[in-house]
Amino acid sequence: MLKSILVPLDGSTLAEEALPTALAIAARDSAQVELVIAHEVLPAYRVQGAPPRDSRLDNEIREERSRYVDAIADWARRSTSVPVTATLVAGPIVTTLAEHIGTRVDLVVMTTHGRGGLSRLWLGSVADGLVRRVAVPVR
Repeated sequence: MLKSILVPLDGSTLAEEALPTALAIAARDSAQVELVIAHEVLPAYRVQGAPPRDSRLDNEIREERSRYVDAIADWARRSTSVPVTATLVAGPIVTTLAEHIGTRVDLVVMTTHGRGGLSRLWLGSVADGLVRRVAVPVR
């Protein structure tokens, strides 16, 4: 019996397509759903002579991501009786999500862009990274 389902979001409608599946599974098992978005802090410029990075930009991005995940959670709460929470985590995306999942999540429901071959190697894949790092099922 599942108790906690995590849905990683990235601000795209593709990622949001995992919500109906997660909510249906949660309703069936009387589980809760946690929507999570990761915020990776902008790296400092590595170009000599470039102006210093304005930390306000990073704060604005973080606030926008927080508003986004809260809005999606509000929509989900209005759509179902399943308990839904929203969380913003900070750090490298795959590592931070994997640490957040830890042992307190029973299932991860997410979509993937379906990249394969060289594009996946070049661009990376959050889904692939999580499958390799977490001990819970990723659907």
